[in-house]
Amino acid sequence: MASDFEQLLSQVRGGMVFTGPMVLALRAEPPAKTETRRIITVPKRYPPDTQIVSMSLLVDDQWGAVLWSPMAHKSYDTTLFARFAPGDLAYVKETLQRARDSDDRVTWWAHYAAVAPGPDGQYHELPLVLDVCGAAVEWEWKRSVLPARFMPKDCARTILRIGGVEAVRLQEITEAQARAEGFESRAEFFTYYDSLHKSGERSADNPWDWRYFDLTVEAMR
Repeated sequence: MASDFEQLLSQVRGGMVFTGPMVLALRAEPPAKTETRRIITVPKRYPPDTQIVSMSLLVDDQWGAVLWSPMAHKSYDTTLFARFAPGDLAYVKETLQRARDSDDRVTWWAHYAAVAPGPDGQYHELPLVLDVCGAAVEWEWKRSVLPARFMPKDCARTILRIGGVEAVRLQEITEAQARAEGFESRAEFFTYYDSLHKSGERSADNPWDWRYFDLTVEAMR
């Protein structure tokens, strides 16, 4: 019989990539992170220099967008879709790495790379990855670290419920929203955000983002 976690995992719309510190913030008690942002990309059918001029909500995860291409000197009206709609479930994709347990020096096992310090302030063994049946996952990848975007769904340990979604410019973030992102201030958030994005997508560029907010942890293990 499927566990409650397995049943929820079968209902997710997709996965969301998070860095190690953000995984820990999501899983904290109480949660230190309740929203996240994702770059809105222009469909590849438009010229490569096409930019988003404005966006307006149509319904749920559908937004009307006005695009402009300086190269083609042409504007376009289109509809863009957020990957997740309010009420959707999403599983957290996080970095995995291989390690051997102290009582097994032969087999490489999959472990979650994100680990919080113990009560003594020290970092101890990495958490072991379990599949949906609760069995330890043997390392099957050629590399020693598996980036979060490649994490298999069955290795998920955190499932989120999306409370709401909106299209926003990055610099519109408020101090309260920066704290909901897991940071002390807008300045701290921008520094971290810029470290994850390339030129043209950083805070100085003020990109359009999907803002997923009121995130709640529906289940974790």
